[in-house]
Amino acid sequence: MAYFSGAWTGKGHFGTGAAIASDISFVPDLENQCLVVKERETPPNTFQYVGLWTVDSVSGNALMLLAGNHDSGARVFRSHGWRNGKIVFQSGPELRARSALERFTFERESSSVFDATYEFSKDDGHSWQLGDRQVYTKRPPTWSRARVFQPVHPLI
Repeated sequence: MAYFSGAWTGKGHFGTGAAIASDISFVPDLENQCLVVKERETPPNTFQYVGLWTVDSVSGNALMLLAGNHDSGARVFRSHGWRNGKIVFQSGPELRARSALERFTFERESSSVFDATYEFSKDDGHSWQLGDRQVYTKRPPTWSRARVFQPVHPLI
């Protein structure tokens, strides 16, 4: 969690090749039991979401709850945590997008850079299509004193 804490700026492309840019922030909350995630695309794109990363109290796996604009509703994504520098969240059958399974992959590149890939599958996960891919760079903190966050669960 300490890795993601803060504000980031991303640039990349949609699966169509068109440019995309966005800002994303990760803020620890509830005594470091979760990360509140807010992502907003920059104009002319308008998608945004609010997410909550935490740990499933039954399985112990990482969990992302997500609500987005454009009538996209709420979705649940599950992950087995960090593996080989990546954390992959995939939607489950209980609460998913109307038309497809979805998958978010966050991959650490350095202490101040990560890649994020959004993919979707319209055939129940047999094949995946790129929605967008962005490279995010950490922005310097805007507060005057350094803030130190304690790590939460090792999966997130």
